[in-house]
Amino acid sequence: MNHQGFLSGLSKETRKNLTQRRDGPGMVRLAFHGGLILSFGLAIYLGLPFWQLLLIPQGIAIVFLFTLLHEAVHQTPFRTPWLNRIVARVSGFFLFLPSTWFKYFHLAHHRFTQVLGKDPELATEKPKTRLGFVKHMSGIPTWIGHFKTLS
Repeated sequence: MNHQGFLSGLSKETRKNLTQRRDGPGMVRLAFHGGLILSFGLAIYLGLPFWQLLLIPQGIAIVFLFTLLHEAVHQTPFRTPWLNRIVARVSGFFLFLPSTWFKYFHLAHHRFTQVLGKDPELATEKPKTRLGFVKHMSGIPTWIGHFKTLS
């Protein structure tokens, strides 16, 4: 079954509930996510026992800010448009990825998905060797790209 078949099998009420935008639940999730980042960061800063182990969940929580940026650009986490814009800007700031730049990059991706030469996500060649794959999975090229976007 593809996604269209799945969606057409849902009742109208279920589809409406799944796509309803509200500020409250988004704010609760945002507070939890921010709280995780701050808590891990504080524990690492204070050098609590085994603080090195917290670097992994801290990194995961920070990288997942990209999901928040992506959804905020789509205006889906919150009902209030200005709240989506602020959250996109703040999450983009922490990722060194300007939200306005990402918005237009992502719009081009949606407009030309999988069209060679037009979809900006296809501009970067995928790794062809094991070393290239390890380099890609490290995230280093992504972070370098984010810093280049800022310059």
